[in-house]
Amino acid sequence: MKRIWRRFRPRTIVATETSDDDVFSRARKLIDNAVAGVPRRLWRRHDASIYDGAIDSLRSRATTENDVAFWVAALVLQAPRAVAAQRQMDKHQHGYRNKQARLFELIDFNDTYVTTVLALPEQHLAVFDSRVRAMMNDICARLRLPGFSDEQWQAITMGLSREIAVYRGARLLGYRARMTSRVEDAMGVDMVVTNSDDESINLDIKTRSSFHFRLMDLEREGRISHLELEQGEKFGHLTVINGHGHESVRTTLLRIDEETYGRTTNYSLERLEPLRDSLEQIVASVRNHQ
Repeated sequence: MKRIWRRFRPRTIVATETSDDDVFSRARKLIDNAVAGVPRRLWRRHDASIYDGAIDSLRSRATTENDVAFWVAALVLQAPRAVAAQRQMDKHQHGYRNKQARLFELIDFNDTYVTTVLALPEQHLAVFDSRVRAMMNDICARLRLPGFSDEQWQAITMGLSREIAVYRGARLLGYRARMTSRVEDAMGVDMVVTNSDDESINLDIKTRSSFHFRLMDLEREGRISHLELEQGEKFGHLTVINGHGHESVRTTLLRIDEETYGRTTNYSLERLEPLRDSLEQIVASVRNHQ
């Protein structure tokens, strides 16, 4: 289990100048080679885990060979087990055996998705979503397993796109940013952003609706006052304490909505000025409470 559930954090990859077709066609060849190495008798089991070894190998080579095509191939091969995990999560929303393992599979898939996008050259971002979705449908069909539904795929990619857009935006604004470890993720932290004075803030990126309902839950739990809820709704961010004692973490919920930041297109926010203002306000707020 430890080998499978290693956290794969985004890496900086120096990309070569290649066409869209070159990156994705090379990924297809890597996938074909990986599939060819799996005995056909195992295909009849319709078991997504038959690709586990190939996924680990591709992710390792993505780092050592500095080639984003390996990340694309690893992401595509993770799709069958991620789909199976998502279907179980959707079907048994109130708990079931091996729920933690299925959750880890989804987190693992999300990690690879984020790492892959951040490794891609800018010119590939516009076509990435449609190209990998088609490749995922194909690999699921080979195993005679269902692919992601449109609703599932949209839910996954929309959330991750916002996180990636904030990450990229913060870096463009001169901040250092890193995606979190699984321990930090469990504390509600999507990323850590650090300014030039080495002041760091933990961000939990939310959509408009998830931000609103999270504030309502916090008020109902007695963790924030009604005034704090109103201030959060007004400014689009609110800092809370997650956890207890020495394991507590100060985390800022940050609402990313179109009215403020514009559309998220090709993993980029349309307007960076509001993000600059929000990050400066959050840093100042956290500094004043230390």
